[in-house]
Parts: sequence; structure tokens; C-alpha cells
Amino acid sequence: MRVRGNQAPSAAYDIHPQPDRAGFMFVRFFENSNEIEAKVDGGEAVKFWEYDEYAIIVQDRPDLAADIEENYDKWILTAKTHKPEAIAAAEISDLTSVVTTIMGGAGGRGEALEFRATIEKIAQFAPEDVAITAPTLFPLWSESWRGNAGTIVRDNGELYRSIHNVTNAGQNTKPSATPSMWTRIADPAEEFPQWIQPLGGHDAYPAGAKVTHNGKRWENIHGNGNIWEPSVFGWREITV
Repeated sequence: MRVRGNQAPSAAYDIHPQPDRAGFMFVRFFENSNEIEAKVDGGEAVKFWEYDEYAIIVQDRPDLAADIEENYDKWILTAKTHKPEAIAAAEISDLTSVVTTIMGGAGGRGEALEFRATIEKIAQFAPEDVAITAPTLFPLWSESWRGNAGTIVRDNGELYRSIHNVTNAGQNTKPSATPSMWTRIADPAEEFPQWIQPLGGHDAYPAGAKVTHNGKRWENIHGNGNIWEPSVFGWREITV
């Protein structure tokens, strides 16, 4: 996918741990990076970078980085051709059937709860347009909840993504009551959902995207890969 960012990739790929999925890594590959300069309102020049980004989720192992280095062409080809959205949706569907069977059968409550926990972990990797159609697959927020930045929870019938790591009671706030600590996942049918700060090129706003931010409505005129805040760069305020 061709994306834009305010920094150039520092390497041909990077590896990050997956939140709430121990033993798995998120690997991103970068190609064809170009520096671009554009003028913002007032004539000030801003530099950004455009590049191709591909990602894949893999199980961690000690020689992962070495394997990628040695077989880079095979790895990036896999990242370019795999379908993470389809895989995530299929895994969620299959596990839902399993839990339904166990809850109504002889597996017992203990096994059912184990499968439920597995579903909640796998659901974290579903794209937001899939997640919003099945909110009950996500964990219900509680005062005892703990999790990493990026984790999705359910509160008052809506889904929220944590913007920071929560490791103690002082950091844990009710999502629907503290929007500064959580980002609500919007319904794709909503024309002007709340703007959410992208974490990188993989969740940057596409060309023509519409959002609400600071009480105003905005349209992305920057093109694919807009990671800037509305009113700063790349957005047009809609006043009608």
C-alpha cells in the first residue's frame, strides 16, 4: 500500500510485538521511499515521505530477524500477497462457533472461558470495519482491566481503543467518560466519525476521508496516507 508519513522508514523493515498476543510479532516492510515537499496554508514548506508499506503478523522466534535478512525477497512477497483482514475475520468466525458449541455442550464453563479469552485476543487483529460489526467479541471494560496501547475494549455498547498502556488502577479510566485516554471506533456508516491520531502508515487516512475534530468537519485533501491532525496540514474544513 502506498502511504505517506512525516518520517522516512529507517530500514527496509521493522519488527514490533503484538499487544495482548504473546509470542507474535508485527513485521512491516518498506519500499520505494521518496521525499516530497508541499506548501501548507501560509506558504510554509513541509517535507514528508511517500513509500510502499506491507505488513504481516508472524510467530516470534530467536532467529526471526536473521531469517528475514537471509530470505528478504520471500518475506516481502509474502507480506505483499497475504490477506490479513480475511484471515482475522475467518479466525473470529470459527472461534465463535467453537465457543457456542462448548457453552451449550459438555465442555464445561472452564473450557468455554478459555476459548472466550482466545477469541478476545484474536479479535484485536480484526480491521475496524469488521470489529464494529461484532462488538461482543471484545472484552468488556471493567475497573480491573489492564492492557497495552492499541487494545480494544467494549463500554456502553461501543468499542474503544486504548491510547496508552494500562498497568495499574490509576491509569485505568472508563472509556466513555474519558475520551482523552481512549479513541472510539466509529461505525463505517457514520459520515463524519471522530478523528483518531494514526499510529503509522497502516492506519493513516485515505484520500477523501471525512472526520470530525474539535467540533468541526474536515475532508482529507492530502491524498492517501494522511497522518496529520486536521487544521495542521492536508485537511479542508467543511462549513456547509
